[in-house]
Amino acid sequence: MTRPPANYYTLLRLPPPPSPLTPQLIKKAYHAALLLHHPDKSASTPAPQSPTVDLLTLAYKTLSSPELRAEYNLTLASAPTVGGNGSEVVQTVDLDEFLHDEEVGRWVKACRCGEEEGFVLSEDELEKAVEEGEREVVVGCGGCSLWWRVEFAVVD
Repeated sequence: MTRPPANYYTLLRLPPPPSPLTPQLIKKAYHAALLLHHPDKSASTPAPQSPTVDLLTLAYKTLSSPELRAEYNLTLASAPTVGGNGSEVVQTVDLDEFLHDEEVGRWVKACRCGEEEGFVLSEDELEKAVEEGEREVVVGCGGCSLWWRVEFAVVD
């Protein structure tokens, strides 16, 4: 397997290995990525470098197959990138550092790679974390392989 042009975990906004991934989580992430990058479904205009449906589908198929995912993870691990696999959580930030768009129900923060909406969190993602008793979520940049741990508090 040759090195793919993008990190599949980042494309689908999934936590990097060795995080456990269920088939349901991968499928949900795939559907969310399709909606995020679809020009007719997205609330914002997709960036010119937005991944294609073909690339998102390849990422989904690769990560859905245990054999292909293991091979892909080996490829990532052997790539000469910062942090070994290019997908480490390298920073912990507070949700208050994000801009909140109440109309769309999401929080966004620019990334150092230059992606204006690099880190995007939806209300649904945060509500799900709260339901699971979590007070932090891990989010990847849509423009590079950077991952952040975002801490938040529930305010009634």
